[in-house]
Amino acid sequence: MQVQSRSSSLALGSGLLANRSVSIGDLKFDCHWTPQTCQHTGWHWAKNVLMIHGFPESKEMYDGLMSQLGETGFCGVACDMRGYSPGASPDSQSDYLYSKLRGDAFGIASKFGFTHFHLVGHDHGGILGWFATTGDKMERKRILSYTALSVPHPDAFSAGLYGPEANLHQQAASQYFIVAVLPNSASLHHDFLYSKVSNKFSSPADYQKPLWWYSGVFDEGILAKPPLMSVGDINATGDAAMANVRTIFGGEPNSGQAASNPIGDVYTPSLYVCGRTDPSILCNQPFALKTRDYCKKGYQYLEVDCDHHLLACLDATQTQKVIDGIIGHIKSNPRY
Repeated sequence: MQVQSRSSSLALGSGLLANRSVSIGDLKFDCHWTPQTCQHTGWHWAKNVLMIHGFPESKEMYDGLMSQLGETGFCGVACDMRGYSPGASPDSQSDYLYSKLRGDAFGIASKFGFTHFHLVGHDHGGILGWFATTGDKMERKRILSYTALSVPHPDAFSAGLYGPEANLHQQAASQYFIVAVLPNSASLHHDFLYSKVSNKFSSPADYQKPLWWYSGVFDEGILAKPPLMSVGDINATGDAAMANVRTIFGGEPNSGQAASNPIGDVYTPSLYVCGRTDPSILCNQPFALKTRDYCKKGYQYLEVDCDHHLLACLDATQTQKVIDGIIGHIKSNPRY
């Protein structure tokens, strides 16, 4: 859930990866997949892997992981999600509720023939993945394993954002959550938020749609909203970047808001991967590590020397450690 992103994409010319579009109702999603392994004769559903990107990323962030999954014999799929695929970018904020985004994920899986699959999610895709593991009983039973990159269980994260055990530094680092949900947030203050992203989005209006994911997660009460902090209180934490954001956007300090619809326990074997230098999500702090308490059918934790971009670490050996961890977790959970 960072403003900046760093790509780990590989060229499709290797032959392992290919483009494919799938339609769900009126929405058309642009995807990458591994056709050679996905179409292999005698394909087994335990080899299917669906990956969901974060904000403001894209399917390409998974190309490196997907290539190695293909080399290992797995069928990998990652799509530009709602608001990112041009053909799947409706114009109403209400179309970005997390329940609808979850439906997209299961719909994409079905379009690729996944009756069951392993799920990987990063950032906003990580929250969405946790949400998917606790949804409709028949749907969640389709998920063989779950890997959350950077983002702890939403109920643990909420405790870090709001309430008596909240983490002050996490609250400061999350001030842009509050900015993202402002009306027309992408174009406020001379397109401030839009100016911070790459040219993937052609206009502030296009960029507004991914920003509606923030509204979607808060409107359905899945995640607590941090307090709106004063510039002085943010500066006291040492977070100059967020103090600058608050200076620009202003606002009257408030106490925040509890999650009204916590997702509860997870009964899918789960791997939680944390970059110890992540400046946006303090994923190795006590509140985040309580993710373990919500995982009732197996839990693994992997911490690496990386920031938020766990599949594009500055040290390639750390990126490989993440990839090896994901593939190892998938292999160790071949069936529900």
